[in-house]
This record gives sequence, structure tokens and C-alpha cells, in this order.
Amino acid sequence: MYYLVFILLLIFSMREIYTGKTNKFIFYTVYFSLIFIAAFRFGQNGDYFAYGYLYNNENSFDKDIGYSLLTEWFSKMGIPYIAFVAFFGIVTMLFFYPFFANTCKKSMIPLIIFYTYIFFIYPTGGIRQGFTLGFLVGILFPLLVKKKYTTYYLLLILGCTFHLSMAICALFPWILRLKISKQYLWLSLLIFTLLIPLSQYIGGFISSFMERGSGYLEENTYSTISIIVRILIITSIIAIPKRYFTESTTKLRNILFAGYVFYALLSSSSLIAARIEVYYRIFEGIFLFILL
Repeated sequence: MYYLVFILLLIFSMREIYTGKTNKFIFYTVYFSLIFIAAFRFGQNGDYFAYGYLYNNENSFDKDIGYSLLTEWFSKMGIPYIAFVAFFGIVTMLFFYPFFANTCKKSMIPLIIFYTYIFFIYPTGGIRQGFTLGFLVGILFPLLVKKKYTTYYLLLILGCTFHLSMAICALFPWILRLKISKQYLWLSLLIFTLLIPLSQYIGGFISSFMERGSGYLEENTYSTISIIVRILIITSIIAIPKRYFTESTTKLRNILFAGYVFYALLSSSSLIAARIEVYYRIFEGIFLFILL
């Protein structure tokens, strides 16, 4: 089924590029398949069994109060872990739905990027962070577009109770307001790329204040391949001629560049960097879709 979904996404993404037309039937077919996979997965990513252990041991999860209370409630009701995971997967994909259906106009292009880069790492693997990513793009991002900042921050606080890393989204309103020239972007890219060797000191600073950050630093190390990929992606985005940019794509470019900055500064641990940057990089699909 995984391959079938990928083939459909690939074929209809190419069709969209050549015809400029989306196919609603295929979109709904693929999206329902993703909901099915998210609900009935088993063993995807090591977190599946780790969260299962925590779920089946009362009061063993004490990191983020929102998720902790939810799991405690489900567990005390006698709901088995596999049913809890199915519920969480369905809710997560329903959060993502407005983003792909409305913001992305039911396009296969953002969906195939999501499927190949995000889907098997977070919604079906990371569980909590997949939930917060869906919450960001489906619930919070529309509030940003409408400039409803008070509601945005109140709901952001709620999201942080499920995964503290979501706090990085507090910077979105300011990032969207930035007006950065291409020359400044190139200069900033050079500066932050040169700062990558100093990321180990920044990681050490984080670990001195955050016990969880210290644990991640011990688990993961600097990834040369990952940072090269990030440099190639952001370089390609900055190199796009100015005439192709609208107000929307300019704001999305700001978001993607901010994501690169965070990744560069935290790259001594690719795990920490990826967990933070993913809140920004998830918008690559819609950026590409609008350009095309």
C-alpha cells in the first residue's frame, strides 16, 4: 500500500506540473489512504514501542502535561494502546487536512513532499510531534494568515503541552513580517553556514538548561549529509529570480530561511536540529506548489 500511494502521488504530481490541473478524486483517495495508514500502523519508528511502554505504565510519562493527561485518561478508561494510537493518528491527519485541502488546493505536489519527507517520521512515527505539526499547519497557520495573533498564541501554548519543541513557532508572526532583500539573504546564508562549526557550543548551552536536550545530544551527532542537503535546498530557493515571487511566496521563503538558520545553529545534533527545523521546513511543499 505504501508503494501504491507513492506511485499515485508521483504520477499525479507530474500530471499537475504539465497540465496545471489538480484531481480531487485522487486527492481524496490518497488522503483517505494516509489516514488509514496513520490509524492502523504497527511498529513504525522506535517511538511506537517506547510510547506503548509509557502508555501501559501508569504515570510514567511526565514530560508534557497535555499529552500526559490525555494518555492517563485513555489508559484509565481501559482503552488498549493500539486503539489510542489509531485515535491519535486519525486526529493528527484531520488536523493536516485543512492545510492540504484549502491552503494547498488539493495538490499532489505538497502532498508527495509531505509523504516522502514528513509522514513516516512524524505522523506515523514521532506521534506527539506529528500531532503538533498538524496542529500548526491546519489550525495555527490560518490564524497567522488572518493576523489573529492573540488566538494564535493561546492555542500555541496549548500545543506546547503536547510537545515543548512547538514553542519555536512563537517566532512566526515576526518572521512573516520581515522584508529581506536577496543580497541580505545571500549574506546571511554565508554567515550562518560559517557558524555551523560553532553549533556544538550552542548545543552545550541548551543541554545545560534542558535535561531533555542533553539526552538528545548524547543520542545523536552532527550529520554532514543533512547539512549539505539543507544548504542545497535553501541555496536553490534564494537563487529563484525575484520576478517569480509574490507576497505569499516571499513570506514562505522567510519561513524556510528561518528554518535553515535554526538547523545551522543546532546542527551539532541532527536530531535536535531536525525536531526544531521541521516546523519551518514543512512549508516547502506549499512554497513549491505556489511557484509552479
